[in-house]
Amino acid sequence: MAKDLYESRQMYQGPWLYFLLIPIGAVILIFLADKGFDIYYNHKVSEDTKLVLNEMLTLDSLESQEDYIEFASKRFKDLGYDPEAIDIQFIDEYIVVMTSRSYFSVIGEILTGDNKVAKARYKGKYNEYKEVVIEEFTDEDDERFFGGEDDTEVKE
Repeated sequence: MAKDLYESRQMYQGPWLYFLLIPIGAVILIFLADKGFDIYYNHKVSEDTKLVLNEMLTLDSLESQEDYIEFASKRFKDLGYDPEAIDIQFIDEYIVVMTSRSYFSVIGEILTGDNKVAKARYKGKYNEYKEVVIEEFTDEDDERFFGGEDDTEVKE
């Protein structure tokens, strides 16, 4: 009798649930990978900028602004950065280094057709004990040093 009861039941589940889960899982995986690349490249650009700025300030052989710029350009080129993506400025007692690096992004490629850009802005100086101090260059510093004006605007 028990055998007849189990033979009459149909234990069948359709594959539609799996057909829906596979694309949803793939989209979630793409978003997670894209966010991971974003975190990685922002951290890498930040660390490389701090490293080069620290090296610039600790070397005693650099005397003029051209020496600093030449050393930083060579060092960033060794790290794989584009020389046009590096900006070094000397403001008061600070050396300000701004770097950027573009990287492939699946979401950026699908939505806008462009790569994403990781940016880092740091300022460095010597303190009163001749020690190197490196800080992040914030928007507040931008207003203090540059007056908060946008340089891309055309003035008549």
